[in-house]
Amino acid sequence: MIKFAVFIADLKKTSQVDESSDTLAPSTPRIDSISEFTNNADLEIVGYTESGAIVTIYYNNKNEETVANNEGGFRFKISLKEGLNTFSFISKDSSGNESPRSKTQTVTYDKTPPSLDIKSPPDNGNVYGDINKNLEITGTTDPEIKIYANDRLTSSDENGNFKIRVYLSEGANSITLKAVDNAQNETEKSLTINFYP
Repeated sequence: MIKFAVFIADLKKTSQVDESSDTLAPSTPRIDSISEFTNNADLEIVGYTESGAIVTIYYNNKNEETVANNEGGFRFKISLKEGLNTFSFISKDSSGNESPRSKTQTVTYDKTPPSLDIKSPPDNGNVYGDINKNLEITGTTDPEIKIYANDRLTSSDENGNFKIRVYLSEGANSITLKAVDNAQNETEKSLTINFYP
């Protein structure tokens, strides 16, 4: 009985020595891919590191902690400020070893719909002759975003100018133009063009 008690005591000492001698830092946290732009103020971040490690997120001069589960998974739900948001991560194991800090990532929170101005043609305008059936629409919007005209797609240039063509049918043609920015904010405008072959 005495020998068994001594064995247990030695086992505890060995365990304590092993834990205290752990100098291997956990791996740097890795996170699932996230969009660089969003129109949602709430962001969920999912990632992975060493099982049981304490994960700290540093963002916008704040920090929060969570504990990785048995598979090393972790998640954070954070509120974004308008504009640019930066964040990075560190893991720390039970022995106090810290991982290298992850690369800083950015997310831009933008809730403002893009501008959209149609320069030509005018709404309810008339177009004559088959030579003009492939109608060019010009306008301005935010720089380098997507522009749709019905099922056609183009992009604005660095100054926000765009040109896009649509095919007209005889009679009244309803055309919906839509500007979509990087955060998926949208602005729509419609015009009617009367075509006479």
